[in-house]
Amino acid sequence: MSVLEKKPLFYLLVESNNVESFVNINGVKVHQVNSLMGQSKVELPVNNYIHPEKNTFSLGIFAPETGSEYPESARLSVSLVVKPDEDLSVSHKITDIVFDGSETDLVALNGGSGSRQVDPENEFIENSHGNIVIHPLDIEQPEEEMAGPTLTRTVDIPNSLPLWKFFLSDDLPDYFAVSDETYYRHRDELYEEYKKIEDALIEGDVDVIMTMFEERNSETDRAFYLQDGTTAEELIASLKKSLSNPDLKIVRSDNEKFGLIHEPNGKLVALVRSDDGPAIAFNFVDEPGSVRYGLVFRRENGKWIIAR
Repeated sequence: MSVLEKKPLFYLLVESNNVESFVNINGVKVHQVNSLMGQSKVELPVNNYIHPEKNTFSLGIFAPETGSEYPESARLSVSLVVKPDEDLSVSHKITDIVFDGSETDLVALNGGSGSRQVDPENEFIENSHGNIVIHPLDIEQPEEEMAGPTLTRTVDIPNSLPLWKFFLSDDLPDYFAVSDETYYRHRDELYEEYKKIEDALIEGDVDVIMTMFEERNSETDRAFYLQDGTTAEELIASLKKSLSNPDLKIVRSDNEKFGLIHEPNGKLVALVRSDDGPAIAFNFVDEPGSVRYGLVFRRENGKWIIAR
């Protein structure tokens, strides 16, 4: 059996130099490189967003300064890697996307216009009998003047992870383009879900709201091979710690202080505060800073469910 058939742990390894970008997997933004100058490197666990068969990851390059070209030193690579749960020192690179400011043909740089196959049962080497299919790079040029290209690669990766429920949930609108009536109706519906949590926290009753996080908690346990209930216990402990900290005070706000940020896949939407920060917020009383908890929803048959 290959690592993909056992307990695979998928990661995106993001390495950047002198370029800003965002990184998506299956239409969910998992990282943003915010520094135009300098280097950065991060490894992101993404099992809770991986599809059991076909996966797409992409990077959107921020535009350089108006009227200028990308510097030759601009470079960004996003590698999809997998590790076995029993030995994290072992890492297999499946494929990657590379942007290089000195290159004019990014398709050629990323393997050309044809698909190729790799064999997970033979060190992930290229093999016509391998069941991983790496599709050619797709480049979408922006319509907006201040946006750069989006580089996308689809990979067929049969694996043992379950199908997460958000993949099959209702399609959500583009909240940047939807009518005001729809935007504020959905915003207010999600605020009502948030208010149940806020009211419970004010009363000091964390346990009563855990059913609202059931899907999020159970799917996180399954994604990272945790014992059932581990994520719920960690969330309960964290919320109770924030509530009992005399230096923290929960931030109470009406619905006018909230907004919506949707994921590109049209399946998930976050309820955020006016500063685009997570919805549940505890501010420090005597100093700057806060402790926050995000609320990411999906919708199924008209019902809102906390998914992440």
